[in-house]
Amino acid sequence: MPTSVTIADAVKEELNNHSFSQSFTAVRKFIPKYTLEELTTLRVTVVPKANEENLITRSDSQREVQIDIGIHKKIDSDEETEAPPLIALAEEIMQYIRKLKLTNAPGVFWVRTENNPIYSQEYLQKERVFFSLITVSYKLAG
Repeated sequence: MPTSVTIADAVKEELNNHSFSQSFTAVRKFIPKYTLEELTTLRVTVVPKANEENLITRSDSQREVQIDIGIHKKIDSDEETEAPPLIALAEEIMQYIRKLKLTNAPGVFWVRTENNPIYSQEYLQKERVFFSLITVSYKLAG
């Protein structure tokens, strides 16, 4: 049965095998930590977030795994022109994830996707860095 790390790796691979409006190479990390210099390039980070198991019947349970996808980029000049394409990229990733069957994680099914925050106002204001967080929830069969 796939683990949260296996699912995060599968999401990373699927993102890297698709062409989006902006070019990036997704990486799976446990701590999505970057220097400001590293963030001059668009970074997409996939992180295992949560693992929940619920009882369905006396003998059966169901697992739900959440994966975070972070979009990070230093804003060079004007957030009013640079942020909208990054927000659009987050929406594009969300639409792609919804239709996706994870090749490297069979028996895993998409449940929901949330984009919160759409962007971090605090991070943008203090560090001049755009940060958007997408949380994807998957149910595991069996």
